[in-house]
Amino acid sequence: MISYIISLTFIIAMITASVLLKDPEIILQEVAAMAITMWVYREAGWIRQPSKIFLEPSLTAVIGFTVNQLQIPYLAKVSLTLILMMLFLRFIRSNLGPSIARAYCRC
Repeated sequence: MISYIISLTFIIAMITASVLLKDPEIILQEVAAMAITMWVYREAGWIRQPSKIFLEPSLTAVIGFTVNQLQIPYLAKVSLTLILMMLFLRFIRSNLGPSIARAYCRC
């Protein structure tokens, strides 16, 4: 029960910060999903490598943001983001799903 309360408190804090700062980008649905998965369901595959939980979504977001700055058609941006992101995840041998969504939120 405590893990449910901690997860929901974290998510509510994220929403509260977003409202107070009037910045909808503070609400990160992937972070909410990871909080529930790690704190409530205790997914062993994710918990074993805690550094990847922070690094993967952050670096895929950088990939998405960087590709979005290019002056190329939207379809090319989406395709390039997918290719770079999948290569990155393959390189670090990860299957952390929220990393994928984080990259596309920036594209």
